Amino acid sequence: SLIGKMVYFFGALPNMLMITFVSNEQGRNRDPQKSFYTLFFITVILSFGAFLSLGLLGNYLVPLLFGNKTKVILPYLFIYAAGISLFAVASSIITYHLAKKQYIFPVISLFAACIMSAGIVLFHKDIVEITYVIFYTSICSLTVTGVLHILESYYPLSFRLVRNLLKLEAISSKRSWKSLSILSSRSKDQDDIKNL
Repeated sequence: SLIGKMVYFFGALPNMLMITFVSNEQGRNRDPQKSFYTLFFITVILSFGAFLSLGLLGNYLVPLLFGNKTKVILPYLFIYAAGISLFAVASSIITYHLAKKQYIFPVISLFAACIMSAGIVLFHKDIVEITYVIFYTSICSLTVTGVLHILESYYPLSFRLVRNLLKLEAISSKRSWKSLSILSSRSKDQDDIKNL
């Protein structure tokens, strides 16, 4: 757990600046992609560095830092550190789009967290299964957010189409709920009239 926090912390350091830089660029009516790609590159470098030091070289470094009791988890460090570093990179993309007020990206992140939780509940026989659930969920999360980022950045028409379809679905569901409430209020009014 502590090793995952360390990997995520190193990868998420530039995320603290993401909203500030993106909001500043948008306030000046400039394209915030240059700031994003700079911070994204730093995130990838820091995540990869943490993965190298704690994932690939973890067999040497982790027992040195935390003692001999950590030898039990050493076979799983590579996959676990890779999953957490991929999660940190995906979180950078999500933070960028959150700063741009594109809320589909945090919803996808929430959905990925729910899938990860469900996967851990279903597959928790041993630490290997939990590690692979985290790894595969992180790959899926990064893939989906990366594809949506590319669609939004380079093919905005297709991204708007997907977003509008989701909005239409939400609007139609709101309208159906609203029509149900109107019908129920009308039936109550008719009952009141009959009682008079």
